[in-house]
Amino acid sequence: MSVNTTTLTYDVTLPKFLWKHLHRLFEQGKGETNKLIKELWNEAGFSILKRKGEASAILKGVVKRPSYIPSRIFRNILECSGRIIRSQIKRKEIFEKLLKGENLRKNLLVRNILRQIENLKKKGRKPDDYFQLSPPLFSGNIFLTSSDDSIENGQFKKLKVCKEHIELRIKLPVAFGRYRWFEAEIKTPERIRRTLLSGGKVKAPVLRRVKNKNNKYVYILSIPMEFKSDRRPYQEEKVLGIDLSPSVKRLAVGVIKGRKEESRPIYFKAERVIKKVLRIRKEISFLERKIDNIRNQLEETKSSDHKKKLHKRLKHLFSEQKLKQRKLKNIKKQILEILTKQIAEVAKLERVSLVAVERLKFKDFPEWKGKTFRWLFSSWFYSKFTERLEQKLRLSGIKLKQINPAYTSKRCHVCDSSLKGEGLYLFCENCKKKWDRDYNAAWNIANKGYISLLQKERKPKGLAPEGARELTVPSGSLLRSWSEIVEVKSAILQSHKELVSSVKKNGTVPITVVDHSKEKIAK
Repeated sequence: MSVNTTTLTYDVTLPKFLWKHLHRLFEQGKGETNKLIKELWNEAGFSILKRKGEASAILKGVVKRPSYIPSRIFRNILECSGRIIRSQIKRKEIFEKLLKGENLRKNLLVRNILRQIENLKKKGRKPDDYFQLSPPLFSGNIFLTSSDDSIENGQFKKLKVCKEHIELRIKLPVAFGRYRWFEAEIKTPERIRRTLLSGGKVKAPVLRRVKNKNNKYVYILSIPMEFKSDRRPYQEEKVLGIDLSPSVKRLAVGVIKGRKEESRPIYFKAERVIKKVLRIRKEISFLERKIDNIRNQLEETKSSDHKKKLHKRLKHLFSEQKLKQRKLKNIKKQILEILTKQIAEVAKLERVSLVAVERLKFKDFPEWKGKTFRWLFSSWFYSKFTERLEQKLRLSGIKLKQINPAYTSKRCHVCDSSLKGEGLYLFCENCKKKWDRDYNAAWNIANKGYISLLQKERKPKGLAPEGARELTVPSGSLLRSWSEIVEVKSAILQSHKELVSSVKKNGTVPITVVDHSKEKIAK
């Protein structure tokens, strides 16, 4: 078994009281970085940064530090400037090769440089020198911390990540030339805590700023965490194809495609939990109608005592609405986490080397389903599904590939003919078989993933979904210990060998995910 190192980055929003001081830091870094880029935008600057080593260490002896910036903060500004210039060295080499008439593969970078050459010609300038182009302009939306002395005991920042809290001490400007230390304590997110328990090591963080929906800057601490991932040798290449299908009866459908074996559908279900989500949604709608009625009464009534009672009632309804919305958000988040965890567990158990999922877009919503289930699809599957699944698969060294979902539901996975019909079941006139739309889509996704894995086409034989039995998961699986809301039915099989023998005897059959908890959801 070979051991590889994987790095995942987790974002933590910093407290608001730091934002105005971080704004000064970022703007100062932006101005100084753009100033340094202009100074280094020449042959001498490029030749200096061709040397091996950290850019900050190389430039420290070349660039004089302004007296109003502390040394460790200026080192990080130097490192950022040096990295930007080093990214331009490769572009300069391509620019010079194109001028010599060399034929290069027209990738995105080469096309971009060709466009710059054409723009120079349009301006009437001879494109014989790369430095005729304008230097890159740094946006100032990141601030490095890697050039500090250490992560936990630096002279610019001190970061300590524990299971319960993240402790940060950072030196920020309070006025021009004046800096002081600020302290912040943040509750450790569950994702970071799990990575710490898995042996993850914290690397030098990066400060970032992004604009929220209100077009205002939010300041974030991005924490890279490095951990060891076990890459197990696979006897043959296998692909797990996943088609998301949010409804009361299922969350997703999967199939396993390999050279020698082809599975029946794997259904991921959480019927009770989804019914609870829909019930809470109805309760929120009912509360909203009550709130509207009370507002109408407030406009109509003239009695001050009655108005006081209505305002009191309105305040109570608002707090009740907020509580239910928070509960709904938490349940949806937990369902997403558990579903991705289960898919990763099945992929690990079946020893697949690739998981293929559809490339999700808002326009890909299943129109044949009702508004309710399109809402389910958008509310917890679209935004975070692929990102969270990829993070969990990387822990086991399994790759994730996004597949174009076009025609995956309406093309027969056996003969590639167009399927006819509406709703969940579609009919293939060539095969004379009725296919479950999601099962058929999962097969087509698995086929595309398998082709990309082996670089050759091999179409599987179809297996009718009727008569599929339930496959139980070994009791040692992390699914049972990890899941609180949704859990797999109690296990019978104890090892992979027993699983293989069961498959030979009964056929590979779907996993049914069942909800067993009501009280824990409410908590």
